[in-house]
Amino acid sequence: MTRQIYSDQFKFLFVGLGFLIFGIVVGTVLLLTMKDNSKLVAVTFTATVPTIGLSLLLASLRFHRRTSRTLLSGRVATGSIRDIKSTTSSVNGQHKFHIFVQYELDGTTHDTKFNAYGFEVDFAKNLLSRGEPTRFLIDPKDPNHVICVDTLRVTE
Repeated sequence: MTRQIYSDQFKFLFVGLGFLIFGIVVGTVLLLTMKDNSKLVAVTFTATVPTIGLSLLLASLRFHRRTSRTLLSGRVATGSIRDIKSTTSSVNGQHKFHIFVQYELDGTTHDTKFNAYGFEVDFAKNLLSRGEPTRFLIDPKDPNHVICVDTLRVTE
């Protein structure tokens, strides 16, 4: 279940950190060793590669923090799956879908969506076709960030 929820985000954390460190170290060496005409290449490298690394690192940390907060402190709400739409992208060889949901929390109805892949989409299609109530974990700081409890595969 951890892999389902956290996905492969830890890879991005290490890749981002690697790009950040590599870019700073190699960029510094290039800046110190290159002649005047080649400094533009060194400056471009030193600015670009660490920026990519920092972006990956921050995005991975944000995703991990939001997901952890939802799992640890999230509120359970019951709602329904309203629609399932296919996207044009895929991640790790799995086609990406948007699952549109509606739930009620504290007397307020919320409409949001989450991304789903593989068997999670099959579970969601089954719930949609049967019209069954569905349980969601709601992020306490962002009611648009949900984890659908009923589409997770639980194994021993």
